Amino acid sequence: MEESEAEQGSASSEDVSASYPYQLQSKETNENFEKTLAEVEKRFNELLPTINEETIQLNELLVEEKKLIQELCALLRHILKRLDMTFTFSLKAIPELQPKAKRMVLNREGCLIVMYEKGKVSKVLEDYPPEIVLSVIWNVIPELEKSIRTYRKKISERVGIFERIKKELKNLQRVFSSSSKDESELLTVGNERLNTIAADENQPMQPEKTE
Repeated sequence: MEESEAEQGSASSEDVSASYPYQLQSKETNENFEKTLAEVEKRFNELLPTINEETIQLNELLVEEKKLIQELCALLRHILKRLDMTFTFSLKAIPELQPKAKRMVLNREGCLIVMYEKGKVSKVLEDYPPEIVLSVIWNVIPELEKSIRTYRKKISERVGIFERIKKELKNLQRVFSSSSKDESELLTVGNERLNTIAADENQPMQPEKTE
């Protein structure tokens, strides 16, 4: 039993030494410190360039994400104003705000209002964390599609009415144009007749011849 416990203690010590190269667990690790340090430095030299490259890419992605969120929220805000829409979310719609949130509303100004027991928080959507922005947009898109379809039908009916009115007004204009042409022709004929009569009246009378 004692040997078994000693072996377990030795194995545990070796595991710790492997995990923490700078932690000197025994006389043997002290003697091999320089060798271990060289191996650690080599490993660090391999990892640091990768970490640096990943950090640069991460920073670029974060900048791009922020830019896209601002653009998306600006577009969404414009659409909500145009359609005069407000969304009320269920408590399960945005799990990132649970369990403290009691009510969540996205108004036509693009502000997400989160109501709690002791007050509320109201901020433009882009000021919330990206996870919340994504959850909000994910819930808004289906309802937005329905609203746009309804709005499109309304506009289509309105356009149909305008087209019918335009057609009737064109017919009316055609009638007026035809009537004006007939009146003009009548006036012209009448003036010509009056001129003929006046010309006849102005001619001198010829004496009658006697046989």
